[in-house]
Amino acid sequence: MKISFDKDTWNAYQMTQFYEVSRKTLAQWVRRGLPRNARGKYPLLACFHWWKKNIIGQVKGESLDIGAERLLRERARRKLEEMKAEVMAGSLVYKEESLKFFRTRVAEARQGFLILPHRLSEPLAVMTDSKEIFELLRKEIFSILNNLSQPPGGELGGK
Repeated sequence: MKISFDKDTWNAYQMTQFYEVSRKTLAQWVRRGLPRNARGKYPLLACFHWWKKNIIGQVKGESLDIGAERLLRERARRKLEEMKAEVMAGSLVYKEESLKFFRTRVAEARQGFLILPHRLSEPLAVMTDSKEIFELLRKEIFSILNNLSQPPGGELGGK
């Protein structure tokens, strides 16, 4: 496509062709401040200066050029793929799965402690020795805690 420099403004198609970017990238640039007039045309000189300052010429990480943006996108895509592989291998779990696991374990502990009075009321009613009472309570509490330390039927992250 031959681009004409004899006009003061270009349309979006001319801009995407000249800068070799997609319409989506051009729209992102507009949101970031690329000059555009009320009729949707792009003033050439102002756009070039904006592009030079914001896309190409910025130093010290204040703004990224197109190559750096592509590199960041590629790194993020690779990281996501790595994380998916870790989930499949079982070495990484989703937050929701982890929360569900721990809520279930806390509910099990709660239920174990709440049922203690019902389970122990008859044996305790006939006991008079405080050491025996203490030992029975200790044994039951440790049993509940020991059950929590054992892997449940569906382990976290397990398949």
